[in-house]
Amino acid sequence: MANATLSPAQQHIVERLRSGWALGLTLTLTSRYWLQQGGLGRGGATESVRANTAHALYTKGVIQSVRRAFPVEEFQLTAA
Repeated sequence: MANATLSPAQQHIVERLRSGWALGLTLTLTSRYWLQQGGLGRGGATESVRANTAHALYTKGVIQSVRRAFPVEEFQLTAA
């Protein structure tokens, strides 16, 4: 997927994922998406991600779910 078809917020997430950050989703009633430097649960810096931004990346096939173990689901970039 060419970056030109992504919004600036979506491009930011893709850039973070390419540089070693991880994208996670809490699977609780107060679910939220976040980016974490160095991997989920590794203690690195975090950034909140809007749900509609992450969902758009998933719908466009830019990210895919790679691990779902309550209470967290992890996403990574697809090969495309």
